[in-house]
Amino acid sequence: REIIGKGRHVFPFSFRIPDRELPSSFSSIFGQIIHTLKAKLKQSMIPARKAKTHFTFVSKAEMNIPGIMVSQHRSKQKSIALNSGIVLLDIYTRRMGYKPGEELHVTAKITNLSNRVVKPKFVLDEKKTYNGGEYIKVDKHDILQEKADAIKSRGGTTAVTKVFTIPRQLSPSILICPIIKLQYRLKVYLDITCAPSIVLKLPIVILPELTDENHLPPTSGFRYEAFGSSYEPAWINGPQAIDPPPPYEAAALYPLFSSSSYTAA
Repeated sequence: REIIGKGRHVFPFSFRIPDRELPSSFSSIFGQIIHTLKAKLKQSMIPARKAKTHFTFVSKAEMNIPGIMVSQHRSKQKSIALNSGIVLLDIYTRRMGYKPGEELHVTAKITNLSNRVVKPKFVLDEKKTYNGGEYIKVDKHDILQEKADAIKSRGGTTAVTKVFTIPRQLSPSILICPIIKLQYRLKVYLDITCAPSIVLKLPIVILPELTDENHLPPTSGFRYEAFGSSYEPAWINGPQAIDPPPPYEAAALYPLFSSSSYTAA
């Protein structure tokens, strides 16, 4: 049995994030994915003291999608009414997964064998799905869009390439959570005069940027090992008693323990 002397005491510890499919942290007005750390201090004849904090978790499970770094291709053909001819659309991308700041190259090969004018349009959009069982909320909006020059009737085959820079503020895709999903899609429209448009879609996965910002600060007192690396404070080997810091510094130095530090009488 260990007797704890008077003063403030910090007990370092470490844990490993479970090796299973956990979604990344996410927050919106319709739903949240929050990862929390809870601590409890039990004392005889005194109600237990509890503290809780949350940390930002970036999942690497979204990076394990089959074919995420393989080129993509979709095609569609449309016959125009009244024997007006056919229009063919093929679209290509270099891969499915991109990190924020990277360039997304999309090429559309358009074959216009009709007597109509066609106009290509490229859109990168975001789709959020909230599944509450009986209630499902879907929120979509366009992030980027580009238009290309119209292709005249009987214009033969034309190749159009557009380059999108993935905005750095985009959140990583969330595909493994059954309740909340965050998806991105590249959509190519081919507007045809006096006829329904052709629309082709390709999935785009926004990959996480695994930087030091994904890790909890060293002063938090535990090791964060979600990505196979770790940070180990110099004092991880055992508890240490320290002089009580001024009140205005305590929360900054010990963010997890500031509301539940134990002071022995």
